Amino acid sequence: MTPTYLIHQAERSRTPAEQRAAGMRLSELAATSAALCRSFTESLRSLRRAVQHSSAESVQLARG
Repeated sequence: MTPTYLIHQAERSRTPAEQRAAGMRLSELAATSAALCRSFTESLRSLRRAVQHSSAESVQLARG
């Protein structure tokens, strides 16, 4: 694609169908990103719980 064509594409107004399609792609991207972040934070939470649990057991064994 030539730079002139890219400028033309950027400046022209989008049809309602193009706007809807772009909105759908953007919402799918947002949903995928949210699911990825949710999965990542769930993994971190479970890891943190495991570390806290093992730390608590170590303290109890040291006192025991």
